Amino acid sequence: FGYSYKYLWPNMPAFNHAVFIVFPCLVGFFGIMFAREFLQAKKNNPWLNNALTVGAILYGLAIIFRLLHKDYFSYRMVDLGGITVAMAGFLLGLKQSLKGHRPAQFFLVAWSVFLVGLVLFSLRNLNLVPYNNFTNYTMQFGAAIELILLSIALADKINFLKKEQAIAQQKALDAAIENERIVSNQNVLLENKVEERTRDLKQANIEINNTLTQLK
Repeated sequence: FGYSYKYLWPNMPAFNHAVFIVFPCLVGFFGIMFAREFLQAKKNNPWLNNALTVGAILYGLAIIFRLLHKDYFSYRMVDLGGITVAMAGFLLGLKQSLKGHRPAQFFLVAWSVFLVGLVLFSLRNLNLVPYNNFTNYTMQFGAAIELILLSIALADKINFLKKEQAIAQQKALDAAIENERIVSNQNVLLENKVEERTRDLKQANIEINNTLTQLK
C-alpha cells in the first residue's frame, strides 16, 4: 500500500522502485526454504522440490530484471514464480497429507487459505470481483491467517518430533534392556559351563593322582 515509501524512505524513489519487487521475491525465497524444510521436499518428492527450485530461479530473475529496469519482464517473472511455487507447495502439502502426516495437513490448510486470498486479490485486480473492504484485503488476511496456521503447524511438528524421539528412545531403552538380559543369560550359561568344566577338571585331576599313587 506504499506505507514504507511514505514513512520509511520517502526521499528514495529509486530504492522504492527496486524493493517493490525485491521484497516480495525475498518473501518467496523464504517461503520456499520453509516449505522444503518443513515437508522434507527433497526426500519425499524430488520433482516437486525441483519445481520449487524453478520458482526460486524465477524470483531471482525478477530481481535482476527489476535492477535492470526491465519492469515488464520483472513482473512476469514474479507472476510465473508465484504460480509455480504456489502449485508446488500445494501439491507437496497435499501428497504428504494423504500419507497421514499431520504437520503437512496444517501446512496444506495454511497454504490453501493464502492461495484463496491471493486468487481473490488477483480477481479483484482483473475486475472479475467487485472492489470492497473484503476483496481489498483478502491477500493480507490470507497471509496473516497463513502465518498463524503455519506457526501452529510448526509447533505441532515440534511436538510430533518430540513424540517420535520419545518412541525412539523407548525402543533404544527396550533394546538395551533386552541386550542386558541376553548378556546376563549368556553370563549365567558361561558360569555354569565354567563350573561344570572345573568339576570335570577336578575329577580328572583326582583320577590322575589316584593313578599316579597306584603306579608308585
